Parts: sequence; structure tokens; C-alpha cells
Amino acid sequence: MVATKFKIMRFQDGGAAYSITIWYLSDSVLRNVKNETTVTGIWLKLESLYITKSLKNQIYLKVKFFRFKIEEDRSLDENLDELNKLVIDLEYIAEKIDDENQAMVFLNSLPSACSQLDIIT
Repeated sequence: MVATKFKIMRFQDGGAAYSITIWYLSDSVLRNVKNETTVTGIWLKLESLYITKSLKNQIYLKVKFFRFKIEEDRSLDENLDELNKLVIDLEYIAEKIDDENQAMVFLNSLPSACSQLDIIT
């Protein structure tokens, strides 16, 4: 499963955050976190269950990142969001992608109609 890092909203009342978190979990997931009493505990349990940092997952994400191609039927913003999600997923499993590699993947992902672009250095 590809990991996506979500931000937990902060509430002044810890009970509200706990209730909202529980509300959005499916029954099967809820059974896995039934013994957790805090939002942090639930979050850590969910991470341990669903975010895999295995070599297999790292390879999958790297291949997906380096093979990224812009889909012409989607907007540029949607395509950039997808690329940024991959970068965040890789960073979350301790794989830092530097700006140069991000730029190279983006330029390589452009459709063939953009092949005449000159790169200014």
C-alpha cells in the first residue's frame, strides 16, 4: 500500500480529535485499533499496520517515480500533484529525492509534443 502522510487537525479538546478519528475508520480497521485510547496511539498503530517501509515497497515507489509520465488528459496541476505525492511517499519511507532528480523526472515526463523545448541553464 502506498503511504500518504496525512496531517491530523489539532483540537483544543482531545476527545473531539479522538472521536473524529474513530468516526472515519471502517469497522475492519477499527477492530485493529480498539485498544488505543489516544489519537497518537491510533495513528502509530495505523502506521505500523499499513505503511510498509520494506525494500519491495521502496523499489515499487522508485520505479513509479522514475517512470512517471504526464497524462495529457489531466491538467498540469493534477499531474504535478501526482508527482509531488510520489516524492512525499518516498520521503516518508526515508528516501530523499533531491530537486535535481525531481526536475529531471518532470522534464522527462513531458509529452513528445514538448520535445522542442530548450532547457535554459
